Amino acid sequence: MRKLSKTVDIILYLLAVITLLTALSSAIWKKPVLFVSVRSNSMYPLFQRSDVLLIKNLTKNEKVNIGDIIVFKSEDNSLASQGWIVHRIIEGNDKTGYITKGDANEYTDQDNGRANPIKRENIAAKVITINRLPIKIPLIGYLSLWMEKFQKNPYAMPIIAVILAVIIGINELLSSKKGKKKRKTKLNMDMHLLYFFGGLTLSMIIGASMLASSQRIIIPYEISADSQGVIMGSNVGIVKVGERIEKPLIELSNRGFFPFISTITTKDEQITFSHSLVLMKPGSD
Repeated sequence: MRKLSKTVDIILYLLAVITLLTALSSAIWKKPVLFVSVRSNSMYPLFQRSDVLLIKNLTKNEKVNIGDIIVFKSEDNSLASQGWIVHRIIEGNDKTGYITKGDANEYTDQDNGRANPIKRENIAAKVITINRLPIKIPLIGYLSLWMEKFQKNPYAMPIIAVILAVIIGINELLSSKKGKKKRKTKLNMDMHLLYFFGGLTLSMIIGASMLASSQRIIIPYEISADSQGVIMGSNVGIVKVGERIEKPLIELSNRGFFPFISTITTKDEQITFSHSLVLMKPGSD
């Protein structure tokens, strides 16, 4: 019975790690890492919403082939707001871009102007398959998708993580009391597990806090060789080649009791920041 309880605990921890990793990776690393949660049924019946897929992250030089199921994002049109998408490559190459399609969809992602061909640099990973079948874990993706909704609330994710840590801690304490009469070697093994899972729980809390406090800002703009202009919803608009524009990005404040470090990053080489790393003391603006 004791062995069964430990096995269940280990499985639950592994599921927690997978769930948090899929929820945190997009916010921290700006792309899925190791696992990705499926957001829609566009690839049904191969996989469906709430499945978690095992993926292989790609370097810039790794090739993708027609038929591969890839994890990508679009920079334009209606697909740009959907985040990371998991669809199949049906044609294309590195030069012209790739045409993608969900197996259950009637049209490609590029039909009707929904998106341009996907650039190679916007493909982050491909789904690992065995005999053309993806390695997937059903249902647990619901939790990571649900957790992503709390990015707008700075307190929800840390509270959830603390509750999870308390539950785990109580369970470990109860298990330790039941095992007091066991041999010393068995107790040592339990302590090793407690230290390991305690560290894991702390990492989960830190990761959840990072997710809760992170924010992604989209700045629409265009570059023109001839003229300036306005783009609806943008405080930058159309910028003439060679022109330099300075705009305030965001106001930071620390209303807590502890100092924190804020970092600002971008993949756009045309954008620079006056401060990329800021130490915020308690009560500072």
